[in-house]
Amino acid sequence: MMKKNLLVTASVLVLAACANNSQDVDLTEQNLEIQPSVQQDAYQQTNKVEEGEGFNMAVSYDGIDASILDEKTLQLRQDLASITTNKVLFGFDSSAVDETAKADLTLIANFVLANDSIASIIIQGHADERGTREYNLALGERRAVAVKKYLVGLGLNAEQIETISFGKEQPEDPSHNSAAWNKNRRAVILLGSAE
Repeated sequence: MMKKNLLVTASVLVLAACANNSQDVDLTEQNLEIQPSVQQDAYQQTNKVEEGEGFNMAVSYDGIDASILDEKTLQLRQDLASITTNKVLFGFDSSAVDETAKADLTLIANFVLANDSIASIIIQGHADERGTREYNLALGERRAVAVKKYLVGLGLNAEQIETISFGKEQPEDPSHNSAAWNKNRRAVILLGSAE
């Protein structure tokens, strides 16, 4: 009788364990189906950031009127574009800020210091498609941090600057050649205005 109860209990435990594993597999498959849409949403949001929309939406969470902020931020970005680029390019597998980038960053720092309406700065780090996703995310972060460090050295407030890495996820040029890779190894500086 005791062996019979033990056998029944063991059978129930084995079945329960099998049922639990199939549920885990279903969840994994479900997550795999959801993941592309999550990536697409993230891609669309970050494209909006580069187009000047998403950054303002992020700042407007503090209750700032987004329509006013959009206009001011757009004007700031147009003013900056008339002076210099908002992109810094990097060498292969490098986060070193070169002399050309230093000149552009000096112009950006002077522009920010002369404009009290700039409330925040986002620096996006990017990499080309070569290398693993994880490595390129880390490389993009090093690039963004290097730009931030240089700007802070020029007198900007470190608390005003946020860094983010997109790694190889958002190429400026989706081609698979040297010219595209040169464009994709970059940091992008986005300015946000205060009300």
